Amino acid sequence: MYIEKYFEEMKSVLEKIEQTQTETIKKCAKVIADSLVNGGAWHIQDSGHMLMHELITRSGGLAAIKP
Repeated sequence: MYIEKYFEEMKSVLEKIEQTQTETIKKCAKVIADSLVNGGAWHIQDSGHMLMHELITRSGGLAAIKP
């Protein structure tokens, strides 16, 4: 059925991201953490898919994020 195919494809995408982007994600996380520790903020650009609202307006969201 389609749902099995969907999950199979999603797992494939996540595996590819893990294999090719883990080090870059770690480097980005360090840059963001270092900025926050030093009084900075994490500025994001909303892509039109309400990412900004998912990160900011949820209860318990990271207060240091600036839209």
